[in-house]
Amino acid sequence: MDVALTIDGRKLKAKEGQTVLDVALSSGVYIPHLCHHPDLPSFRKATPLDECYRGQDKYLPDGQGNDYQGCGLCLVDIKGQEEPVLSCVTPVEEGLEIIIQSNELDALRQQNLASLLTHHPRACLICAQKEGCSLTQCSTNVPEEERCCPQFDFCELRQVAEYIGLREDMPRYVPRYLYTEEDKPLFIRDYNLCVSCLRCVRVCGDIIGAKALGYVMVNNEIIVGTSHPSLEESGCRYCGACVEVCPTGALRDKELKAGDRRASLVPCVSHCPLEIDIPSYVSFISQGNYREAARIIRERVPFGLSLGYICHHPCEEECRRRELNQAIAICDLKRFALQMEKSQGTVSKEKETGKKVHIVGAGPAGLVAAHFLVKLGHTVTVYENQPEPGGMLRWAIPEYRLPTDVIQGEIENIRAMGVEILAKSPYKNENLLQDTASRTWDALFLASGAQKSKKIEVEGLDLEGIHWGLDFLRKVKRGETIELSGRVVVIGGGNVALDAAMTALRLGASGVELVCLEKREEMPAFRWEIQEAEEEGVVIHPGWGPQKIDGAGNKVKGVVLVSCTRVFDEKGRFNPSFDSSQSKFLEAQTVILAVGQSPDSSYLPPELGIKLTSEGLIQVNPETLETSIAGIFAGGEAALGPSSAVEAMALGRKAADSIDKFLGGKGLSEESYSPQKVEKTPLWMGQEKGFRSWEREPVATLSLAERLQSFDLIHRCYEEDGAQKEANRCLKCNLRFRLASAVLPPEKWLEFNSEAVNQVPESEGAFQLLDEEKLIIYIAGTQNLRQSLQEELSSRPEARYFNYVEDPMYTKKESELIQQFLQKHGHLPPGNEDVEDLF
Repeated sequence: MDVALTIDGRKLKAKEGQTVLDVALSSGVYIPHLCHHPDLPSFRKATPLDECYRGQDKYLPDGQGNDYQGCGLCLVDIKGQEEPVLSCVTPVEEGLEIIIQSNELDALRQQNLASLLTHHPRACLICAQKEGCSLTQCSTNVPEEERCCPQFDFCELRQVAEYIGLREDMPRYVPRYLYTEEDKPLFIRDYNLCVSCLRCVRVCGDIIGAKALGYVMVNNEIIVGTSHPSLEESGCRYCGACVEVCPTGALRDKELKAGDRRASLVPCVSHCPLEIDIPSYVSFISQGNYREAARIIRERVPFGLSLGYICHHPCEEECRRRELNQAIAICDLKRFALQMEKSQGTVSKEKETGKKVHIVGAGPAGLVAAHFLVKLGHTVTVYENQPEPGGMLRWAIPEYRLPTDVIQGEIENIRAMGVEILAKSPYKNENLLQDTASRTWDALFLASGAQKSKKIEVEGLDLEGIHWGLDFLRKVKRGETIELSGRVVVIGGGNVALDAAMTALRLGASGVELVCLEKREEMPAFRWEIQEAEEEGVVIHPGWGPQKIDGAGNKVKGVVLVSCTRVFDEKGRFNPSFDSSQSKFLEAQTVILAVGQSPDSSYLPPELGIKLTSEGLIQVNPETLETSIAGIFAGGEAALGPSSAVEAMALGRKAADSIDKFLGGKGLSEESYSPQKVEKTPLWMGQEKGFRSWEREPVATLSLAERLQSFDLIHRCYEEDGAQKEANRCLKCNLRFRLASAVLPPEKWLEFNSEAVNQVPESEGAFQLLDEEKLIIYIAGTQNLRQSLQEELSSRPEARYFNYVEDPMYTKKESELIQQFLQKHGHLPPGNEDVEDLF
């Protein structure tokens, strides 16, 4: 039922059950507050513990204190009542007349703020040079223990204090040297900065359900701590929700980089080239909702199952769970979800545009681009030189890593979307010239890959028993007979070389040795591939290069090696050096050279004018992937060079986005896979004692003896029980971003127009310009604020808001404001990038 009320004379409608503070904030009327948070229950619902801990120190309630009474900052007057009331716990009633602005209320709020700050450092809050201060060097010589914390530029308490104002009669802060924890994973706890708002206690207990945090009353003081001596013993889920709602620096993230907080705090997503919403699909797996998990993956890539077999999972390298023990098995869980939901179901497509896109190359980049372009309503034809589509996925990755039927199944899904794939149909240069001239397509995407084995000059290449890495793997995948006997030497340190070595063992080699220029720690192959190869008996010789291949008659006899002292020169260029005084001989009947791959650009006629790099890669605009010819785009290994499958797929997706925009579309809207459109996972995690020590669930693998007898898959898929256990190990780092942001005091921005600028004084000072999203785009100091702002009105049409400060030392103020921005965002405002060297 609606009720009517007024706030400072403004008539408002409210729902029965709302508090005065809720109504005010939702109506854009700010009332100062600190203990209130829009997603948390009232402070009155927080119940004390029987005991709590700060480190090993136990605190017991003394029974002398009153219940927590809140921060006391949200006081308002209600007409007809003698005393001010807390707006955060006062329910609305019909006809209430509420006053939030008065001298008396201001004084009471300042008094209550002073009480909150009694045991909190505050020298930086009143410092005239606080903007842009690093807090590490103090020009006014404030002792370090009396300064504010690194959270200063983001501190909610600071903003509230600046809005209310500090009393001038506050005594000097005296440090108490309370418990501080900086040596544990992920978080810093500093109780010297705690203002006892109980937000952390409420989010941990009432929203997350872990109940790892609590409080007791001792000598009329709130003591916030853990329910047991450590976070681990208290059942902390390490989700970071407590840090997210903390209004001070009492709870902080460790080693948080300036800039994009979400990228730093959900690193599995930011380090996935495809930016798949990993925490959400892992959470759905833990709930047994495999359909939704699979849908999230397929929103980003049509080859999710293939990636579940062969992705090098950079996400796992950055997983925050590694700080506790082992990373979440993200890749194996992706494979499990898509194995459980093999059908992609009905895929929605945009209305047909009538635009035609031709794609050269049916590898990862080309097919991913085709999938999304068809989804966006375009007609797509893919030309492929090989007898079957799939590129390196189909022809270079051995069956024991990626079974053919897996990649084939996902390609059939792409065909079912409406993509026309023409195998055995090379795109010859004369076709390209004719089609470009007549524009039989509206856009062209070159994704021909790096399908050629890179060649090196070494004596003995004409001997019988020589193979080139990619060609060798391709023949095996095609089922061609390659009989190996005796010893094999593989030259190269990348993944193709490792796969060639392990394939050679399966084809009957009596022994395989691998030689590479790089030191072991420099080998470009993934470390688990190196480990698997050594488990199977491959002997690795790092730091050696081939001097010549010896022969007996016309057959290979062995390889003469020479020590490599350096692979790259001081400028980072590939320029190996050798020590000819150190050499050795390896006996071999077969030598496989796998020293890299290179693109084949022979189908590109020179007269077309597409620019190539010195390595034969197609030059593209890195932002759009468009070549030097309008409407022709390039991606994957044709533009990037040899790369991982997931990186090639990411470029295919990027190409689809750019091509659609080129054809007049909006591209791949972020909204289609944004967290707001994903079925919500619950915030509740519950109590799980021993959560930190849960070990990674193993995945079944073939025994070593079984591996060497066939090309059967080495790594099996999770069973359901194992997958759910593993998914439950996730910290749900994204959960904290589901919490609403605290409502902060209003910014003092002015609309950037002539009327407002003409009211600015003609004095020295500094100003900041903001765009329509209220993001700062330019900071400058000036001798004449009004004149400079008037000039900016015509030169910066993107500016929508501004603020300014009068300061005779305007260059210093400009520097402080820029430094403050840099500390918060990790980069300069767009309009100040020309001074980057100074900062």
